This record gives sequence, C-alpha cells and structure tokens, in this order.
Amino acid sequence: MDIFETVRTTALEMSALDSVEGSNLKEDYGLDSLSVTMLIVKLEEKFNIEINLGLLTQGNIQTIDGICDIVKKSLEG
Repeated sequence: MDIFETVRTTALEMSALDSVEGSNLKEDYGLDSLSVTMLIVKLEEKFNIEINLGLLTQGNIQTIDGICDIVKKSLEG
C-alpha cells in the first residue's frame, strides 16, 4: 500500500474538492483541526496501526508529507 497516495486520497475524500494541487491540509484541502483528527483515525484504521500522540505536533500535521512521516514511523513501530 503506497503511504503517500493513501494519505492524499483519504484527505481528498474528506475535503469537498475534486482535486488538489498543494499539500497543505488546511489551505489546500480545507481541513480544520477536527478533520485532521478524523484523518488520523481513518489512517490508523487503513494501515492497522496506532499512532503515538507524541508524534503529532503542530509542525508535522499540516501537510500530506508530515502525515506520511507519522504513518511511516508508526508502521516501523
């Protein structure tokens, strides 16, 4: 399962948009903090992981790449 594509597709499904050019979850996808939390929960289910809350910081939950890094670290255990 491709992590980037899964995160991007899941975020896109949660937005009201058909497509997105950028990677910023708030500015490009229109996701608020509750939506980002829901995105994290959906990704935990899709990847069958539990994301450590210590990995979630303001700096790394703003972009698709940041979320991908969190998922990768969680998959590594």
